[in-house]
Amino acid sequence: MAGETLPSPDPLDPAHIELASRGGVHVDITPTDGLHTFVVTVVAPDTPGLLSDAAGVLALHSLRVLSASLGSHDGSAINSFDVAPLFGAPPQAGLIRQEIIRAQAGELDLVAVLDAKERDARVETSDEDGEDSAVPVLYAQAPPRVLWFDDNEPGQVVLELRAEDRLGLLCRLASAIEQQGFDIRWARVSTLGSSVVDSFCIDLAGADSRAVREDLERALLAVVPSPEPPKPPEKPEGT
Repeated sequence: MAGETLPSPDPLDPAHIELASRGGVHVDITPTDGLHTFVVTVVAPDTPGLLSDAAGVLALHSLRVLSASLGSHDGSAINSFDVAPLFGAPPQAGLIRQEIIRAQAGELDLVAVLDAKERDARVETSDEDGEDSAVPVLYAQAPPRVLWFDDNEPGQVVLELRAEDRLGLLCRLASAIEQQGFDIRWARVSTLGSSVVDSFCIDLAGADSRAVREDLERALLAVVPSPEPPKPPEKPEGT
């Protein structure tokens, strides 16, 4: 209604389609024309949790996802991530592949590891009593928004989330969707400064309802930064 183009999947690279036909897990890292940016492509059997595992491994290695195009072909997922290392060069593709396989096997609890890494990165401050306390690095500058669109395929909807970024956010969002029992058919992810615009095509498998959408919204909003809560009013002196 606003005249904006509805989210849609990006076309697949024929080379990635050929790689998918071979089966197995493949990871390729190539530099881009941009400064200190790379494309990480993960081609693997399209099994539950693959998106959250791949995104979590990238975040674990300090690779910030700037954008992503996620699709599938003949039973294989083809996920390409534009990333920027927070420092240095990206790790070897073989290491990324190995850790994705470990995560798929249940040997890595990526959300727990990312939580610990995020806690370590918190800012240390002193409170009024002089005791050290940790506070989150980021609060959202604006409330997150969730928009819904009907897809052309029966039973599928497109969910668009606009929110502040945080460490491993794509991993957390994908995990939240997967834990609700739904499949992600494709996705487009964009990071704009400290904000993200992430679109997911979700197969609700005939279970679409207002209650289902509200439950899914709550699960997603629980993992994105929220605005800073209002401070309680100061008590007048002498009370």
